[in-house]
Amino acid sequence: MAVFVPHSNLAKTIGQQVIETEAASVRDLLNEIISQIGKEKWDTLKRVSILVNGRNIARLDGLDTPLGPNDQVWMIVPSAGG
Repeated sequence: MAVFVPHSNLAKTIGQQVIETEAASVRDLLNEIISQIGKEKWDTLKRVSILVNGRNIARLDGLDTPLGPNDQVWMIVPSAGG
């Protein structure tokens, strides 16, 4: 099973720090999350970067990036400072 680690605000919303999933792709995983919290709440939490095994999905297959049983999916909030 793949492991999903949501950013802190999403973790608080869904009540879990880590989620095990059998989703076949990042898109399927996000659809599972949206079905749990609702689209309106998702729209306030979706501005994130998603990493699969430490690689940004933008450099992989995007939302169609396949997930395997040993994959780790991290959702992080990009930040900048000065």
